Amino acid sequence: MLLFDEEDKKYLNGDVFSSIYRFRFKGSSAPVTRLDCLKNLVKDKRVIHFGCVDHLPLIEQRRKAGNWLHEVLSREATKVIGIDINTEGIQYMNREGFESYVSNVVTEPIPASLAEDARWDYLLAGEVVEHIGNPVEFLAQIRQKYGPVTDRIIITVPNAWSYTSIRFALRNEEMINTDHRFWFTPYTLAKIATDAGIQVEGYEMCLDEYPSPFSLKYWLVHSRPGLRNRIVLIGKF
Repeated sequence: MLLFDEEDKKYLNGDVFSSIYRFRFKGSSAPVTRLDCLKNLVKDKRVIHFGCVDHLPLIEQRRKAGNWLHEVLSREATKVIGIDINTEGIQYMNREGFESYVSNVVTEPIPASLAEDARWDYLLAGEVVEHIGNPVEFLAQIRQKYGPVTDRIIITVPNAWSYTSIRFALRNEEMINTDHRFWFTPYTLAKIATDAGIQVEGYEMCLDEYPSPFSLKYWLVHSRPGLRNRIVLIGKF
């Protein structure tokens, strides 16, 4: 895992300022896919999964391929509860036997059954924050409402400086999900989490998929973690 040292935290907390701070990756990070990284983190844990539905039209396709995140988490964790604002998607999940709830973290309290259950190890906000207009407020509401019953948060987002993003930038193009509001780097993701009152602990730079060992991309993502596709950040409530 890659870590934030005490100097990094001074900048994240706003104790000191620099307009040219060179944030360096510290620690070790072997190439791993986002899915495998999350599987390892939630193994035998109790998890609340925010944004659990994904894109409803794609769920069956992903289930057949074995990579629908909520189902993967359900196989690895001791218990997983889903939370989403997508009513139709939650209805589908409950019909399929996945316990889940419609809830808006900004405007609604934590579902009573979650608060009454035993303490949770992780709250996972997977590929959600980049869709939110005010990510600091969103994360602050999660911390205030779910922090009392949950130990840690896992936040995953696309990496702004991924190999894929740079490849398109060299063509004078941007390849983007048109519902995204933000791009993040490890530092900027840690900054908004810190502003929301979350204590950042570490992060991983992950891949969407493993590249061919005979490709240039294989060498780049092994030697340069900053070129990987996904950021997985772990913070303490």
